[in-house]
Amino acid sequence: VKSVAGSIQPTSASEDAGPTPSLTKLRKTRSLSGTKVEDNLQLTENNKLIVTIDVINLFDHFLFASGEVPSEIIEQGTREYLISRLPEPALSEALEIFKNYMSYIEAQETANAEAMSNLDPNSIHNMDPYEAMEKGEETKEKMLTHLSNSLNQIKQARREHMGEAVVEGIWAKDEYYDDYTLTRVRILADSNLSEDERIDKIIEHEKTLPEDLRQKNEGPVSHDK
Repeated sequence: VKSVAGSIQPTSASEDAGPTPSLTKLRKTRSLSGTKVEDNLQLTENNKLIVTIDVINLFDHFLFASGEVPSEIIEQGTREYLISRLPEPALSEALEIFKNYMSYIEAQETANAEAMSNLDPNSIHNMDPYEAMEKGEETKEKMLTHLSNSLNQIKQARREHMGEAVVEGIWAKDEYYDDYTLTRVRILADSNLSEDERIDKIIEHEKTLPEDLRQKNEGPVSHDK
């Protein structure tokens, strides 16, 4: 494994890239001016891209300028940055992931807009999850179903646009923790459990987390107890 962050020598790709006008415009936006790109990309010894959340974090850095410049400038500027930083085959891999990520974002925005356009202001979608848990069994079950469906929709969209291998590299821990949290909410919402039973189930459920996530979660869970 090798990092490309902070590399001094340009890649052959960057030597042929020429001017980067879109990237220059991006860096001058109010959102990005004075910021540092968190470039933590890593490659194998054969210059293949190692797909982790750092790839998406890099894309999101430039997408932070959305609304200040046209999307075409953001997309081209991101491509210019990748060209300046990565050798082949990592470059082609990163460009493909970026194209698919933009497709995923667009699909999510479209789906959200369509869902909200005909939404009843009093529907479960507009209700705070914690408030819903206090409004009786029917509302509670509707909220749990809504949360589960929402997570499944996001998972499905990621795989449709990004592919299973990329999703696994980028969002595996996030999705695991989402599932863990939903199960935890179900335990807290289970009116058939006594307070002691609920605490015991929460403690047992906590043990299903991988060690790194368990340590990260230990403080908030202790506080809840």
